Amino acid sequence: MMSRQSDKPRSLIVGHPEIPRQIQDARFENPATKTALATLLANDIKARCLSQDRAALILGTQQSKVSRIMRGQVHTGISQAKLLEMLMKFGHDVTIVVDPVQPREGRARLQVVAKSKGS
Repeated sequence: MMSRQSDKPRSLIVGHPEIPRQIQDARFENPATKTALATLLANDIKARCLSQDRAALILGTQQSKVSRIMRGQVHTGISQAKLLEMLMKFGHDVTIVVDPVQPREGRARLQVVAKSKGS
């Protein structure tokens, strides 16, 4: 029997040692999620009026990767984990919720929800 505590979703911070390795595993990457994360990042770069070179410096990546993010071309060469890390460098709070196992074993799901500043 599961305890009440284990029935509750757990929030984990990206980079925390308890995060399951599967989150960084390419088999669990979702194209729609990667596109949503890249869109959030591209919107931030535009809103901050940053050049691609300046954004790359802040994000700790190459200008060519920033260019690909700006064009939405993130399905190869940029992981979901890296996109999440970049969003955190821009001050976003990223929470990964791990729910109790459901009948759909072997499948992971990462949902991107962008909150407005008033939320």
